[in-house]
Amino acid sequence: MPSKPLMKQIAAGRRKPNLTRKEFLDHRFRIHGQIADAPEDKDLKPHKYIQTQAFDSVFGQRESGPVNTNQHWSGHDYTTELFFRDWDHVLNCFSSDYVNDNVAPDGLLFADSRPVFL
Repeated sequence: MPSKPLMKQIAAGRRKPNLTRKEFLDHRFRIHGQIADAPEDKDLKPHKYIQTQAFDSVFGQRESGPVNTNQHWSGHDYTTELFFRDWDHVLNCFSSDYVNDNVAPDGLLFADSRPVFL
């Protein structure tokens, strides 16, 4: 019997100002990933967490946009994919003291705080 499909959230963002790409990647992968995966309680973390780093690339011009405009999604340093069992899992995770006291504050150490593309 197939298992129930997971809910997926995708976010793309940029590193915070004055942080080299190496510093950003090291912190995000080694520190933030470990913090996000630390809880034993499965309701306090995503079912699955995928980090993808963006490297140098070329994007085509935005169709019917002003001259020399990139796609609205270009210019990001990373994407994150978070998978959850269901909506209750999403709510429990993001409203937890663990996420609010540990995961969210750590994001400010490496990620640009402007809204990300979701």
